[in-house]
Amino acid sequence: MAKQSGIIKLKSSLDGLSFYILNGEYVVRKPGGFTRDAIKNSPKMDRVRDNNTEFGTTSSVKKLFKDSLRPFFGNQKDGTLHSRMMSLYMQIKDCDRTSVRGARRVAIGLETTEGKELLKRFAFTPHSLDLRNGVYDASDFTFTVNSPGLSALPYLNGATHLELILGIVVLDFDNLKAHLFSSASISIAKETPIPDFSLTPTEHPTGSGMRIAVLTHRYLQEVNGALYPLKDTMVYGLQVLDISH
Repeated sequence: MAKQSGIIKLKSSLDGLSFYILNGEYVVRKPGGFTRDAIKNSPKMDRVRDNNTEFGTTSSVKKLFKDSLRPFFGNQKDGTLHSRMMSLYMQIKDCDRTSVRGARRVAIGLETTEGKELLKRFAFTPHSLDLRNGVYDASDFTFTVNSPGLSALPYLNGATHLELILGIVVLDFDNLKAHLFSSASISIAKETPIPDFSLTPTEHPTGSGMRIAVLTHRYLQEVNGALYPLKDTMVYGLQVLDISH
């Protein structure tokens, strides 16, 4: 790269040279670096092509799972969720140590203990519930809490009830399809003893793929005998309970 000299300064391309402004200086250089053709065909770009392939397939799975949970997020907005989930799923993909680079898959990563733990620990929402003695049974898709098994966060100002719902996402990685099966909700009134309860999807989860059990909760306010979700940004919570087939 060299500085342009002379009275007339250029900002264009001429005879294979590029003329432009960099940090207030008129400079000229011979174009090089990555081109579309090089990325597609050059042996030196093998690693780039592998990364692009894995990024694309991982992004598709991430979007599929995120969209399947949309009913549980309500109107809550988190500008960081997309990028955080993408980072999570790239880490889960890296847990696939049986496939060659360029062909590593989230599905295989989730078969590993490490991949499952990454998904279970991920903070989809700003907070989650402290679950003690809560047991999820993957054989019949039931989540059971024996009092005092649930230690809820302090109720938000204005909240009179805490609502809980169990969801089972059947994630078909081969066909990129997902289906959410939800339980009926249970609402626990503020300052009342927490009852023993079980949550099971109202419809038996069917279809091929991985079963991901999630528990969601939101805070409600009772008005004239009806329950309404609060509009606070912290009103929703979601956490992964189990990953199985």
